[in-house]
Amino acid sequence: MNGLKKLFVVSSVLILSLFLLTTGISAQNLDETMKSLSETAGKAYVKPVVNGFGADLNGGWYHKAPRAKLFSIDFEFGVVAMGSLFEDKDKSFATSGTFRFTKDQAATLVPTSLPISVQNSLINTIINKDYTVTMSGPTVVGDKNDNIKIVFPGDVINVPSVGNQTIAAKTIDITDAKGLIDFRAVPLAAPQVTVGTILGTQAAFRYLPELDLSKFSDKITIGKVKYFGWGVQHNPKAYMFKFIPLDFSLSYFTQKLNVGEILEATASAYGINVSKQLGPGWLNITPYAGYMLEKSTLKFKYDYVIDTATNKMQSVAFEMDGENENRITLGLGLKLLFLNITADYNIGKVKSATVGLWLLSF
Repeated sequence: MNGLKKLFVVSSVLILSLFLLTTGISAQNLDETMKSLSETAGKAYVKPVVNGFGADLNGGWYHKAPRAKLFSIDFEFGVVAMGSLFEDKDKSFATSGTFRFTKDQAATLVPTSLPISVQNSLINTIINKDYTVTMSGPTVVGDKNDNIKIVFPGDVINVPSVGNQTIAAKTIDITDAKGLIDFRAVPLAAPQVTVGTILGTQAAFRYLPELDLSKFSDKITIGKVKYFGWGVQHNPKAYMFKFIPLDFSLSYFTQKLNVGEILEATASAYGINVSKQLGPGWLNITPYAGYMLEKSTLKFKYDYVIDTATNKMQSVAFEMDGENENRITLGLGLKLLFLNITADYNIGKVKSATVGLWLLSF
């Protein structure tokens, strides 16, 4: 049991490390960045991560079908690492929508040649008004040295005793909103246990104990991480279709990931996979393939700062579905005694790859 505990701790540290990379937690984390963005900008900013998370979470669940037996003792423990790939187009966005300027931002829009009382009046009017603007810049996986830009459309504001004042159109930078993950992939990892087999059926579990990330670094303010998933695979060859030369199984998987108060991710997938073991139990290769229908949803909740002077905030909450609706998986496993190494490539709207290291496999 002590050895199993150590393996679980190591795998938990690995998933935590990769997760920190995924969410871009550093001196400037995802939570702090989102506070500078309205809902429209926030959706565009996190879209690549939504797609990446969905593809990652639904990947790596299987690498072979369960044995075609009514009963056998099967156990596997290891870590699976997933990486969803994205293209250059995913690194930036351009959209339009409503935006509320902060007091500091409004001050940059107002001509400094005007009397202070007029400037203050114009600033107060701007910060209490929703403007339809165009927004562009890096997404969460974009350039860390670039800022999101907001184009103020211009306005004519009436100031009592002075009259109409024209505020020219202007582009301003949101200095707190940059790219956070300048990578070619969105990584994730999970410890996984598979047990079976009864009537050709195995159960798989993914679990990460609740972790308070602030204990690892005082720069991390995103909160606690919780993760749990489970699934089943069923091989009908345990009692029928024994003439088929390949093992195959029907499968279903589901999971949920919470990151503090800002993010909740759910994912599920079901389909069929086939595999064929070539070689004896202690030294073999196993090609495998599968087709899955899938769904993933990410819910975001954060406070959008609309007045930096008074720290006035507006609660924002939205959910987005990942673009992947199905995938084809092609993979290969190599087993050496109790060690099993697996790798596969997933073809869907979002491409992804997984690698598994199974330290106990029998």
